[in-house]
Order: sequence, then C-alpha cells, then structure tokens
Amino acid sequence: MTRLDNVTGGARLLTKMVDHSGWQSCEGCEIQDACPLLLNRNALAATGTVAEDRVRWIYRRLTAYEQRLTLRQMVAHLAYSITGGMTCSEAKKAVDNATGQGVEKGTKGLEEILFSEAFFGYHKGAPAQKAGRLRAVQLLRREVFGGPVGTNFARELGEGQGSKWAMLPKSLEPLSKLLAERAGEAAGVRWRFAQRRLFYIFGSIPHERTLQAEVFLDGFLQSARLRDYDSWIQNNDLSLNLGEKIRLKSACLNVLLEAYSGFSSGQFRSEQDRLYLTLRRPDRAVVQSTQLVMATLSFRDFELRYDSARRTPLICFTGANICLALTLPLLDYIEARHAGDLGSELVQIHMAQLEWFRSRLLEANANQNELGEIQLLRAGIDGSVHIHRYILDNDSQEVEILR
Repeated sequence: MTRLDNVTGGARLLTKMVDHSGWQSCEGCEIQDACPLLLNRNALAATGTVAEDRVRWIYRRLTAYEQRLTLRQMVAHLAYSITGGMTCSEAKKAVDNATGQGVEKGTKGLEEILFSEAFFGYHKGAPAQKAGRLRAVQLLRREVFGGPVGTNFARELGEGQGSKWAMLPKSLEPLSKLLAERAGEAAGVRWRFAQRRLFYIFGSIPHERTLQAEVFLDGFLQSARLRDYDSWIQNNDLSLNLGEKIRLKSACLNVLLEAYSGFSSGQFRSEQDRLYLTLRRPDRAVVQSTQLVMATLSFRDFELRYDSARRTPLICFTGANICLALTLPLLDYIEARHAGDLGSELVQIHMAQLEWFRSRLLEANANQNELGEIQLLRAGIDGSVHIHRYILDNDSQEVEILR
C-alpha cells in the first residue's frame, strides 16, 4: 500500500480535520476567543488552500525522495500538528493563567502548540521530544526545514521585520510579532527558524511579491522543481508552455551530455545540439581528455512527454521510443547543474538510471557509424571540447582526417 501515491489524499485530510463538524461544540465556550486549540485551527482555516498545498509539498518531497508515509502515519502526524497534544482542560488552564485581552490572552498557549512548529516536530524552535515518536517527524527532521534561504530574507528576520512576501492570518499577528522580537536578539537563531516555518505554512502571497515568495518557497523546500512536479501530478499533464519545455529539454540533455562525457556543458561550443555517447572508464574520478565516440544523437531527436500512468515526466529518444523517467531528485539535480552548481551529486540509484538510459541509446544506435569511421571527443589546453572525425582505410592502413 505504501507504494501508492497517497500524498494528495493525505494532505486533503488536513482540510477535512479543520472543517470537521466537531469544532462546532466549541461555540459558546467561555475561552472561545483565546483558546489555543481554536486559534491554531482558525489560523489554518483562514489560509484557505494555502496550508493544504504547503503540507502536500512537504509530503510530496518525502515520497519523491523515497521516504514514503502511510495514510495512517499522515493522520497521526496531522492530528498531533493541530492539537500539539493539548487537551481542552489544558487549553482552559493556559488561558486562565495568561494576561492580556482577547486573542493576545491565548498567544502563550498557542505558542505551545503552533501548527507550523508541531508539524515539523519542534516546540518553540527546539526539537519536541514527544513528537519524535512520529514517523513523519523523524523523516522531516533529517532535512532541517527552516534553514536560511538567502541574505535578504535573513536580514528581514534579523531586523525584526518578519517577512515582506507573506501575509499571515490576523489571529497569528501577536505571535508573529513576538517571534520577530526574539529573532532580532543575538541568540535568536532558533526563533528565525521558527519564523521561516511559520511563514511557510501560513503565509499567503501578495500579488506583487510572487517572485520573492517563489524564491523563499523553493529554498525552504530545498527543491527547485518540487512545486512544478507537484503541479504536473495534480493536472496529470506536463503543463509547460513551449519556451519552458525547450528550456527544460535543453537542461536535461546538457546534463546528460556532462554525465556521459565527463566534460562540463560549458566546455562545448555555445550552439552545442548533440548528445555524445562515449567509451569512458567506470572510475568517474579520472578525467579522460580524449574519448572514443560510439554514437552521436541530435537534440532534435528527443522530446518531453508525460506518463499519466506513472505520473512522471519523461525525456524520450523518438528514434526508438526509449524514455528516461525524470523523477524529482533527477529534476533537482538537472536544475542545480544547469544553474552552475558544481557540488550537486546524484545518489547511486539515480546514476544507475542514467546508465540504463545510456545503454539503451547505445543499443538502438549501435550501427550508426560507417565502417572505418572514427570519432573522438578531445579537450584542448583551454578546456574547450571539439569533435574530431577520421576514416581508417584498412587496405592501406592510413587514417584520413574528415573535415
């Protein structure tokens, strides 16, 4: 059952919990306006679909990176995240012991069970011991969500400005102000982590701040393609315009060129439009300045598709209908490499997928070269890579250079 995609249904459970009729029994309660449980629930309800989307993205990332949760584990995780383990009697006690009026009277209690902290397994910026028993929290803590995204965002938090891209529900404004004050202190690192988690879960995006919000969300999720990947699954289609498809296809093929040749795509000429399959040593740590080309494939012979059955995009060689599944880890790797991140690496299972694709392409193009034709890829002193073509005459044992 865990092999099925239950991410969308699991995230939808959050909305069902928030909208459940059981909350109607809280109407008329003497602490209704300041109850931490209601404040937590009402803040989630005020976001509309925002909180559900953000939860789904997190679950999607876990699943795509082979860290799957069962539906039961998601239910337990969301139930804890909404209540923080707090009972009605404990909520009343927290309100009775608090100072202030209205919503502010429940701020201290809300801080104890804030959804954005409980969901990631934290309590006031520190790991919550009782949350550590949840499987979802164990997986989420491995990624440390809430770390610094960029210097501009860090400056806003450090100066106590909160976030300029996110609009929070009114019921969270007193708590957000309190976190901003703490974040500005010298030892405010953990509070800045808590702020980022708060803005991620509850922050609605003003129209004029869309680009800034996208940078924050991608940085928080530690994935440049997760939101697109999730959108494709939701729409069951590769919903990209022509320009975006061309860019993604080019990025995929350039990264494949790097993986198969060992040269950086920047070492090739700017108008490079061919994929070279070469003989390389299995030891990738050894740089081979000269390589024998086994097959040359035009970029035009590849296209992007979407597999609705497997719910994943594909890069396909149309000449033989050979396709490579573009999983999220592979897409993130491609995006990072395309952006110039030289430190990105793929785990062995995904490298094996690239090698499988390479072997299938070689098999389909085994007889591409004419008998006696030799092609070499060679890197010059300046690092630029060029293709060299030769004809070997077996009768005279002479090599002729092809222009």
